[in-house]
Amino acid sequence: MLPSCPGLKLTQLHVHDQQLMLMVRSTSPVVCCPVCQTASRQVHCYYTRTVTDLCWADFQVQLKLHVRRFVCSNTMCARRTFAERLGDPIKAYAHKTNRYASRLQTIGLLLGGNAGALLAKRMGLPVSSDTLLRLVRALEVPERATPQVLGIDDFALRKGQIYGTILVDLEQRQVVDLLPDREKATVTAWLKAHPGVDVISRDRGGTYAEAAREAAPLATQIADRFHLSQNLGETLERILRREYPTIEQIFGGTAQRLQQPDRSLPLQRHEADKHMSQQRRMTVYERVISLSQQGYNQGDIATELCMSRKKVRQLLQGPPHPPVYKSRPTKLLPYIPYLTHRFTEEGCDNSSQLYREIRTRGYDGCCSVVTNYVTQLRQQAGMKAMTGRKQSRQPKPLKATLPAPGPLRWCFLLPVERLKKKQLTQLEKLCQGATRFAVLYRLAQAFVHLLHEQTDRGLTPWFKEVQNSGIEELISFAKGLQRDEAAVRAGLSLKWSQGSVEGNVNRLKFIKRSMYGRANFDLLRTRVLCAA
Repeated sequence: MLPSCPGLKLTQLHVHDQQLMLMVRSTSPVVCCPVCQTASRQVHCYYTRTVTDLCWADFQVQLKLHVRRFVCSNTMCARRTFAERLGDPIKAYAHKTNRYASRLQTIGLLLGGNAGALLAKRMGLPVSSDTLLRLVRALEVPERATPQVLGIDDFALRKGQIYGTILVDLEQRQVVDLLPDREKATVTAWLKAHPGVDVISRDRGGTYAEAAREAAPLATQIADRFHLSQNLGETLERILRREYPTIEQIFGGTAQRLQQPDRSLPLQRHEADKHMSQQRRMTVYERVISLSQQGYNQGDIATELCMSRKKVRQLLQGPPHPPVYKSRPTKLLPYIPYLTHRFTEEGCDNSSQLYREIRTRGYDGCCSVVTNYVTQLRQQAGMKAMTGRKQSRQPKPLKATLPAPGPLRWCFLLPVERLKKKQLTQLEKLCQGATRFAVLYRLAQAFVHLLHEQTDRGLTPWFKEVQNSGIEELISFAKGLQRDEAAVRAGLSLKWSQGSVEGNVNRLKFIKRSMYGRANFDLLRTRVLCAA
């Protein structure tokens, strides 16, 4: 129970309200000065220190140390008097034993301030959250050996505003260091201070590539396969968004109105919100075009309108298209063709009758859904309701349930054996409906095959096929790969990837979010590096 400190002697023991009070005194006849290390026997005075130790069973333990002050025998020493030191278990000026403070530091590293203080209290180690964080900050961050295979990526300290850089040893799967930003100069300085890196795995960002070329020109750079696949998916989604009118025609999703609605009536609430959002996008587009015509460059426009250069570049290429919203599947979806046929071909507009008919076909939803859909059909056909309220808003446009570009891109990325029956049907319709979708599918699958086989043998022919395809977005994607061709080929042929880096970024995010806003960079770095 008493810390193993030579020269300490237990003199008394008091028990009071689940607390043990140990009266301890020092018995060493000779004590050395902490400054000049001169031995002294002359006692100057006495005083009492209170030090908290680990619990014993359910009892909190406190040490009342009867400590002496000595007179330094060296007349040349700057210290005239000094307090005797009690060894490693109890540091000078400390109110906690080292083992007690070490236990609290472990709790603080693993749980942070608030959660750590709550656990410590239940373990009989009462402490405040601020004290826990102060103990964590006092830890010395261990120096890691320079890795031969380094993974590098960014992480968000404050999403969209402040970013840092994480460095991971891919061989040991261990975090090496955290940097406070993702600037080229910071990464370059770290690489120059840690020579010996042979392989650098990174994403497609240009900052890390430039830093690696400048600070470690002999290192092999690897463009991660996951990020290559992700970039291809984003390119496919842009193509599908641009070609969405064609997709609507292929799937028969364009609604044919039998009668133009009354434009004097206001739009439905959701349709009005969509209309206002598109107007705001067009206002920004017109502002960008106006500044460009006045001679502003992309950087000046981005600063003036507080947006990214990437967004400015996109707007300069053309006006923004209305977003494509994903349709929600409903219980009525399988029965819509039957309801539409009965309404348009056979003239049945009785919603109760139609509800009874689809009930016999397996529909188990409520009647109001059928009633609302039939009402929309009437409004689209320009039929006035014989009963009920007068129409006060424009009818909601009826559209077939179409796949959005985001989910649809997986039809082009996944192998055939992993596609569901519905996805296979959609893919066949697209490839049969337009030749460019068949070309797009063939080129996407060829690149995915290179990723899965981990080979760069077919990369050069793939570049040539993309150039001859005439698909602008895919050509731009291929040009980006050619600018970073050495790293792309290394990523396709070598075994290293960013998997361990992404896992450590996920762990870092968990630590940051569990700190309730107390995740300053110094504290976050200590917790990530010391708790590994």
